[in-house]
Amino acid sequence: MTNFFKKYLWIFEWVGAAILIGLGITVAIESTIVYVVTGIILTIFGLFRVVPLLRTTKTKTMKIVLAVEVSLNIVLGALLIYFGLKDNPDLNKVYGYLLGAILYSRAVIYFLGTSLFKERTSPIIFIAHLAFITIGTWFIVSGGFTSQTLGFVILGLAILAALILILHGSRGYKNYRLDSLAIDETKNIKVKDQPAEAVRKDVIVDKQEEKREENILN
Repeated sequence: MTNFFKKYLWIFEWVGAAILIGLGITVAIESTIVYVVTGIILTIFGLFRVVPLLRTTKTKTMKIVLAVEVSLNIVLGALLIYFGLKDNPDLNKVYGYLLGAILYSRAVIYFLGTSLFKERTSPIIFIAHLAFITIGTWFIVSGGFTSQTLGFVILGLAILAALILILHGSRGYKNYRLDSLAIDETKNIKVKDQPAEAVRKDVIVDKQEEKREENILN
């Protein structure tokens, strides 16, 4: 089963790219879906982060802080999904502030963990959280933004992610075709070699019979 998915992974990547582009266009056109998409993202990041975070965090204080953060993300994600599925949800007044607060708090917790509790980090993660605190502050100070603005941002990210999937899938499809060609050529070589092998076996048998006859005569 693993070999099957590895061999035909390019199909799933291309289908995923198409779904991403379609979702991005839908979000850009129907901006209220942004609430649902944001809620799903927050919920997924909350649910699937909680166990690894708590298991790998060393200090009890950071475990409590991270548990509170993850719990709030899940609750906020569920609320965004709920209000996003309602008819004509009016969250534009608080949506920008909410997203800014989430990004800002994530960055603050990160810097708290790395500076006071010596949590491990990397340059990429540091730069990402530096961007989080900057963007989060800008969202809050500027009075937030509308869901339509974020819809176009999500469309851009969806197109970028889709292009990556398409390129990776193209490489996988190329490898799939090369593997198929190699298998066909190997089969052709085996078919061509069969008569020669048969002749070789006949020659060996004839030589063995000649030796037996010579031994009998001697």
